Amino acid sequence: MSLVWNVGPISGIICQPIVGVLADRSTSRFGRRRPILVVGSMCVAAALLILGWTKEIVGFFIPPGDAANTITIIMAVLMIYVVDFAINAVQACCRALIVDTLPVSSQQHGSAWASRMIAVGNIVGYFAYVPWKCICGEGERGLI
Repeated sequence: MSLVWNVGPISGIICQPIVGVLADRSTSRFGRRRPILVVGSMCVAAALLILGWTKEIVGFFIPPGDAANTITIIMAVLMIYVVDFAINAVQACCRALIVDTLPVSSQQHGSAWASRMIAVGNIVGYFAYVPWKCICGEGERGLI
């Protein structure tokens, strides 16, 4: 568990400065930030899919047993690291994209709207997972 709890601070310390330097030096025709945004988003999606199916993926290659359980745990922790690093890359580029594209007079409003959209996404994501029967008091626990 300590490896999982440490991923946030570690990825923030390592990933955001590196992504900032790479994005600042980028000469892509799509802009400095957008290619990193796209690659980071694809990494998040892939890592979340792998994380959700880790046991099945490991089970496809390794027969059930202690070795498979150990590899499943290692792969799950690794995917949590990948997700966190990729999210940090996307977030760093999103913040910088607001500064890059908006005039100084509109940057506060742009940051405020970005924060609102993040909050809405967090709320929608939470309620997509909540066991509704448990909240409504309709019997046994279960997801939608």
